[in-house]
Amino acid sequence: MKTAVEIYKLLPRTNCGACGMPTCFGFATKVACRMASIKACSNLSDEARTALAAEFEEQQPARGTVYEQALVSLRPKIAILDFAKVAATFGADLKNPDTMELTFLGDTYRITRERIVDTNGKEPVPFISILIYNHLSMPDPPAPAGEWITFSSVPASHAKDKAWAGHV
Repeated sequence: MKTAVEIYKLLPRTNCGACGMPTCFGFATKVACRMASIKACSNLSDEARTALAAEFEEQQPARGTVYEQALVSLRPKIAILDFAKVAATFGADLKNPDTMELTFLGDTYRITRERIVDTNGKEPVPFISILIYNHLSMPDPPAPAGEWITFSSVPASHAKDKAWAGHV
């Protein structure tokens, strides 16, 4: 399965927008995630089309967005947590051994071993779920200090810091 970078190297890299994306790299990313067809590139060379044809001929299910992929990898970490200990550590309300409620960024969320929902029973936008999952699965969280901190002050958080800045 080709990565977005491998697909990008085969594209014309003109950023013409004919495919519906503003950049060729954005288009390559969508193709790699099975969210766009390589056929949408009207400037693709015959050589590149041949190189990509076999891999993208068959309709395959989308691998999901980066957020969805992150959620898939984070859910197992939550499933194995000791909810009683986590609830005590983060000031969450333990509803039962497999469910807790947590106020996060001013909103209340119900966390189970399978998913996160808001007070209306709807799943929050993926990046909020990712933040909550990362928050709850910290191995040695610092004691609450009553102060706001930046993501960049949390170890291994550079990507989250950039993603947050891009969405806020």
